[in-house]
Amino acid sequence: MDGIRSDEAPRILIIAATNRKEMLDSALLRPGRFDRHIGVELPDKKGRLHILKLHAANKPLDSAIDLERIASESFGFSGAQLESVMNEGAIYAMREDSALIGEQHLAMAIDKVMMGEKTDREATKEERERVALHELGHAIAAELVRPGSVSQVALSPRGQALGYVRHNPQQDKYLYTRDFLDSQIMIALGGAAAEEIFYGGRSTGSRNDFEQAMSIVRTLVESGLTELGIIDAQMMTPESWAKVNRSILDELMARTKEMLTAKRQVFVDALDVVIREETISGDDFRSLLTKLSQSA
Repeated sequence: MDGIRSDEAPRILIIAATNRKEMLDSALLRPGRFDRHIGVELPDKKGRLHILKLHAANKPLDSAIDLERIASESFGFSGAQLESVMNEGAIYAMREDSALIGEQHLAMAIDKVMMGEKTDREATKEERERVALHELGHAIAAELVRPGSVSQVALSPRGQALGYVRHNPQQDKYLYTRDFLDSQIMIALGGAAAEEIFYGGRSTGSRNDFEQAMSIVRTLVESGLTELGIIDAQMMTPESWAKVNRSILDELMARTKEMLTAKRQVFVDALDVVIREETISGDDFRSLLTKLSQSA
C-alpha cells in the first residue's frame, strides 16, 4: 500500500489477502492504495510436488513412495488439501500400526480428501444394484470417450456418495476445446443415462453430476463455444440459461444413452463383478471391459 512517508523510519509495507476481492470497496483498490494485485491460483503439478515435500519433511515416508505420482493424482488440489493428504496418510498408517506411511495410505488419503470419510451406511440390495449400474455408467462412458481414464470404480460409501469413479490424473491443462468439455459432460451424465436405460428413470444420486454438467455448460457459454456465439453472459436472463442448458444437456444425454445402450450386455455381465468386488482398479476394469465387449 503506497502513500506512506518515505523519510521516516521504520518504513512500513502493508500487505493484505482476501479470497473475496469482488467485495472490497473500490476506494481500497484505486491507485496509491492496494493497487498491486497478485492472484494466487491453484498450484500446478510442480507446485503440488513442492507443497507435498514441505508437508512430508516431518513424516516417516516409505522410500518407495513416488511423490511426483501423488502430485499428478492430486490434480486440482489446493495447498490446504495437499496438507490434508499428508496428514490423513499418516493417520491411515497409524491405524494399521505401520511405522512408515506407504503409497496405499496416501491413495486412501486422496480419496478421503476428494470424497470424504468412509461411512458404515448399509444400502439395500436394490440400492446397491442401482448404485453399481450408475457408477458403471460413469466408468464405461469415460473409457469410451477417453480410453484409459478410469483409475478406480468403488461401491464403498464415502461422504455423501454411495459409490464413485476415480479418474486417472489429468495433465495440467489451461485451455479446453468444445469436444473435450462435451466429453466431460457425457462422463458426468453417464450415471443418470445408465439408470434411465435399466430403470426407465433417474434417482437423486445424479444431483451432483447434473451440477457438474451445468457448470461446464456455463464455461462453454462464457467462452463463446456454443451456438450463441460470443456474448456477455451477465446479460443472459434465467430463461436464456435454462434454454441453453436444456439444449446442450438434452443433446449430450441422448448421445450418452445411445453410446451406453450399445454396451447394455456389458453392464449386465459386469454388474455382479462390481457388486462382489466392491472396488476395482482401473486396469482390472479395462481388462473386464475388453473381455466382456469381445464376448458380447
